[in-house]
Amino acid sequence: MRNVILIGAFVGLSASVPILYQASPETFHDLISPAPEAAPAVVSAPAAKPAASTGAHQKVSIPADKTGHFRTELRFNGRKVEGLIDTGATLVAMNETTARKIGITVSRSEFKYDVNTANGKARAAVVRVDSIEIGRIRVDGVDAVVMEDKSLHNTLIGMSLLKQLARFEVKDEVLVLEQ
Repeated sequence: MRNVILIGAFVGLSASVPILYQASPETFHDLISPAPEAAPAVVSAPAAKPAASTGAHQKVSIPADKTGHFRTELRFNGRKVEGLIDTGATLVAMNETTARKIGITVSRSEFKYDVNTANGKARAAVVRVDSIEIGRIRVDGVDAVVMEDKSLHNTLIGMSLLKQLARFEVKDEVLVLEQ
């Protein structure tokens, strides 16, 4: 039953968060950019050192778990986070606890977007993660949303990160990411 609820939450989030971004990408980006006269809304931890690289091309393979999902350990702003790669999600999504863990502080007033999840309506805040690392792949400046803890229990890696890669594909129950 728990998996059904989690899958429902992922589907609900994936279906509703795109509205935030697709309705007005310019407004979305304005919201996550700090105003020059105001303090930034997102406080990030120091960025992790760039991953060692022997060339410009990096490749990571993530096998599907027994439920067919691609779960992996990531680094958000240099801190370990467990995440689920979700090609159906428009944005990276995390809960408040994860946001605090990676150094992002979100005030109550920033939760101004309604999203639909399997648990009902939820509120989301728009943020930008300084860096996300998946193995040897590192992507800087990733658009994301923070949701209340009760609304989201896992971290989702959506298209706001994946579209910045050279390619990604699933073959023989393995997700291959290339940068």
